Amino acid sequence: MNKRKPFIIENIAKKLIFVDGVSRNGKSLFVGILPSLERVEHINVIYLLEQTLPAVSLGILDAQYLKVLMRLYLNELAYNIQIGRNVNFRYTDHTGVINYKDPQVYYKRLSSKEGDTIAEKLLYSDHFIPFKTHD
Repeated sequence: MNKRKPFIIENIAKKLIFVDGVSRNGKSLFVGILPSLERVEHINVIYLLEQTLPAVSLGILDAQYLKVLMRLYLNELAYNIQIGRNVNFRYTDHTGVINYKDPQVYYKRLSSKEGDTIAEKLLYSDHFIPFKTHD
């Protein structure tokens, strides 16, 4: 039997938003507004992207490998967001879900069942997942 492996062969979260730019350009203001929109998840910071891109530009890391690595990483982040794993519950952080328009969404996800149904849900979701970089 040939079982589908969405984590490896495709992006399971189809609607990603990346907020990037140099310091002092308004990213923090924008990411404060973005999650207030309909069908937009709370903001997450994506460190791996900004830590690996310099290695690609220096020829130390293969771009094709980074593509696969980022797919796996973003799939894992999206999956974890849906089950409440590694979600920031700190009150003082701008990425803390307590600052989201409806923090109860994330508290309810803590009791979600894990498994392929979460990946399938993400494949067909109409929700956007925003990510912010620092630099």
